[in-house]
Amino acid sequence: MPEMPVREAMKSDIITASGDETMDKIARLMTQWKVAAVIITDGKKPIGLITEKDIIRELVAKDGSPSKIKAEELMSSPVQTISADESISDALDKMMEYDVSRLPVTDSGDMVGIVSKPDLSEAKERSLDAYEPFEEGGTEEFPYGPAICEICGQHNTHLRLVNGRYVCDDCANIAEMDGF
Repeated sequence: MPEMPVREAMKSDIITASGDETMDKIARLMTQWKVAAVIITDGKKPIGLITEKDIIRELVAKDGSPSKIKAEELMSSPVQTISADESISDALDKMMEYDVSRLPVTDSGDMVGIVSKPDLSEAKERSLDAYEPFEEGGTEEFPYGPAICEICGQHNTHLRLVNGRYVCDDCANIAEMDGF
């Protein structure tokens, strides 16, 4: 089965802001556009990323003043990116290597989208649904390559279909008990 490129899994609606925007404006952007992350840019170049977790951990938990703190003070930087032509497996590997949940996607150096772990999992599932094995009567196990467990969100090379969800061995019992 050929590898799906990141461009088929990414979201092309990117929410960006400059580093001198205040955190109250960043939070309003997230709320307005219903996104969990904003890419901080310098012109068209991504220089950082702010997530809801960053706001909670660095701003709320430390009792910061959102109208006084600039995005550049809070953003994760440098931001890791991935090419639109790289595979979703490459994206998963990069997310694991850098311990991030999303990557801005570039094409010829320009930012064209963003991809998250759930986006990759959904794309992988679509890919598996379209794949018809040569042998009939397959099992509930799908050793077709790396994917993301739909319960814990971890990258795994071996998932099982349990109650309609692709899950790792560690989460299989949870899926069975919860009747996912």
